[in-house]
Amino acid sequence: MLDKSKRKKHLRRLLPVLLAAPVFLWGCTARELESRRFPLALEVGSREGRLTFACAWPYVSGETQPEQDESSMDETDISENINKDGQINNDKITKVLADSIGEAVEKVQNLQDKYVDYSQVKAILWDRSLDADSPLGEQVLDWLEKNPVFARNILVFDTEETKMNLEQVQKQAEGQPGKYLENLYRNNSDYQKTTKTLKEVLYGD
Repeated sequence: MLDKSKRKKHLRRLLPVLLAAPVFLWGCTARELESRRFPLALEVGSREGRLTFACAWPYVSGETQPEQDESSMDETDISENINKDGQINNDKITKVLADSIGEAVEKVQNLQDKYVDYSQVKAILWDRSLDADSPLGEQVLDWLEKNPVFARNILVFDTEETKMNLEQVQKQAEGQPGKYLENLYRNNSDYQKTTKTLKEVLYGD
């Protein structure tokens, strides 16, 4: 047992540690997560020499999209708020047109009220309008390679082969576009033949 004076000294040593503990624990709180927005799938392409870059966001099916049958759905369900540059920004998709990947990422961020965190991206739709060997295509690949939040097992879909785009994916995905695309790949041999992982795209088969 410690006597009274030794206990006081022991407590004085522990006090800074006890006071600092909440600071270290604060890093992974729900509040921090609430200050971030997580795209679950991306789409890249090009138009008139510029990069098209889109993010698909998670949403709660039924809360942000009224229930309706497939035949009654039109482009305004997803592509509302389109400006003259073809920019889209709503609770399901943000799409921008830019001269570089850096500008595209900045534009997406400036349209949000939360920090855009790409760590939950599960799939990328790559439109063949963006040549991977072109300067813009190389920029995108360099960004994906150097950004540690992108896992090497992210699926990269060829939109020419799959005949789908991010708007169509969101309509089918019920708010979980990343999981929807992963399931398509896992359960459909046709997608397995035409889809690569990010590692394969970056470094070859």
